[in-house]
Amino acid sequence: MEFPWWKKVCAFCIHLYTASGAIWGLLALDAIFTNNNQAAYLYMMLAVFIDGTDGPLARKCNVREVTPSLDGALLDNIVDYLNWTFVPIVLLWYSDWLPEPKGLLCSIAQLTSLYAFCQTSAKNKKEAMFRGFPSYWNFFVIYVALGLHTFGQWTVALITLFLSAMSVLPIYFIYPNRLKRYRMLHYVFGGLWFFSFVGMLFYYPNIPSPLFYFSLAYPIFYIIHSFIKNIEMNRQDVALEP
Repeated sequence: MEFPWWKKVCAFCIHLYTASGAIWGLLALDAIFTNNNQAAYLYMMLAVFIDGTDGPLARKCNVREVTPSLDGALLDNIVDYLNWTFVPIVLLWYSDWLPEPKGLLCSIAQLTSLYAFCQTSAKNKKEAMFRGFPSYWNFFVIYVALGLHTFGQWTVALITLFLSAMSVLPIYFIYPNRLKRYRMLHYVFGGLWFFSFVGMLFYYPNIPSPLFYFSLAYPIFYIIHSFIKNIEMNRQDVALEP
């Protein structure tokens, strides 16, 4: 099927929009190496915004059909690994938040995330779920910077190991962009959370306590909803057994 030129232009622009996330990842790395962590956090959040909006745009414009020679899903995975795993774990390594051997701890996080990304069932689109911890390392390191580091290096290390283990376990987490029910609820809560997160970064390091606690509302809701979905999926599997 031949598509009009303007649809092809729109599709290529969306691919370019997805690829632009890699630029923010590079800027975040530069900020990390120059000890400008606040800028690194902001660049990471800009990359999150792009990743949260490019998928719906791509599906709206049917980019898979319009530009069949380009694999948008592969492009998205490459940029996601850079921004959701590689950049934040570099920040974790270069910070003083982990005890030694922090290189080993960061390597474990990288390898388990690579394993999660390579799983053919990494994204269960039918159930709108990610298999394992969906490599939200950027959120983790920002929360460490905003307060978790005050609980000590070994606390951060134990959470890092716990999340690494969750990356390879058959536990599922909500994939908001693919939800059929409650999608708008996640969009609203997620949008409020995103802006509260950006607000905290502007106040950093003197973050108002109400803003910090408000930012925890959506992550808690996300975890509870994911837990409920896991129970529902397990019940469905039991019901299908002969």
